[in-house]
Parts: sequence; structure tokens; C-alpha cells
Amino acid sequence: MAYYLAFPSAGALYLDSIVFLTGHLKITVDMVWTSNGTNGQKLFDSPGGGSRFDINIGNNGTFDNRNYMSVKVDGVLGAALQSGVRHTLEIFRDASHGDQNTKELRWVGSRYTSRSYLESDVYSFKIENPTGTITNNYLPTYPDGTGTIWEDSVSGNTARQQDTWPADNSEWVFYSTGPNTPINPSITSLLATSARLNWEQG
Repeated sequence: MAYYLAFPSAGALYLDSIVFLTGHLKITVDMVWTSNGTNGQKLFDSPGGGSRFDINIGNNGTFDNRNYMSVKVDGVLGAALQSGVRHTLEIFRDASHGDQNTKELRWVGSRYTSRSYLESDVYSFKIENPTGTITNNYLPTYPDGTGTIWEDSVSGNTARQQDTWPADNSEWVFYSTGPNTPINPSITSLLATSARLNWEQG
């Protein structure tokens, strides 16, 4: 069973603890961005100051330039999101980035300005440290379709709903992940042919 989280027009997630992003980093997000037609949306945020880590999605699906990170959309550097399409984002920092200072991540979405709430669907996201080890992982299988928290399967850094969310759990949307075992068409055809020949031969 899996659920994605449909962010409302005025809600954000607050992490129990600040995630300190040091050195090279990678954050992978599985999401469907939905343009609200007027304003941009904030994907990640933290309190102000030089250590702030904020990721903004413009109303055209592009990302603000930051000297501490770059973004790949479905593996393409600098590509834009398409509204209503499920994408995989890779937010990363490597040796090419000028700002290698530690950044702080505390919010998914933002509560600081109403103009930049997320208003999109997030299936999962994970954070990897400079060695490639996953330090935080929010999986679609961790929500049970109810409640106000999204548990971190690795470090226990729970993400909690803040501001205005539905009271009926409708923000948790169940979806099918498909069959566990893919069907091999050639084997299926062979079995069907064998069954037909056995039937014809009585």
C-alpha cells in the first residue's frame, strides 16, 4: 500500500530536527507539481540567514538559481517541471558549486509567506550525505492514510503538518504501485499456445 501527500493551499511540513546539509549532497524528490496559475511554490525551506536552504519552483516550472545547489528533472540538468506530470527531481551540490557552507533544512513547503505554499503532490523524498548514505527517507509506504505526520524510515525525523490541512485525511491519497511481478509477454504467449495445443489434441 502506498500514499502520496497532496499539499493543500496553506499547509507545510515541519521536521522535528533540522537537517544539516554539509559538503556534497543529494535530495531526491518524487512529485507531481501543479501550477497554481499565479504564484511560485516553495519545495524546501528553513529559517533565514546564511545557512538557509530554500528551493523555489517558479510558476513556469523552473527553479531559482542558487550557488549552493542545482536541479535535475528526470535526469536533465536545468529542465523545467510540467504541471500535472510525475517527475523525479535531483537537487544536488558537488564541487562545481561556489557555496559549500552548511545549510539547514527544516520545512517541506513554507509557512513564512502564503504566496509560496507548495500546493503539489509529493510521493516521497530522501536526503543523502556526502558519502551517498541515505540520512532521511520519507517513503510512500510509511503513511497509513491517516494522521498528521510522515515518519522518516531512517532517522526518525518526523515531518509534522503545520498550518491548514484537511480534517478528513483526504490529503493522503492512495495509489496502486502495480503488480509485484512483471508479466513476460513471450512466456505468456508460449503458455497460451501450449494450452491450446493440449486442448486441440484432446
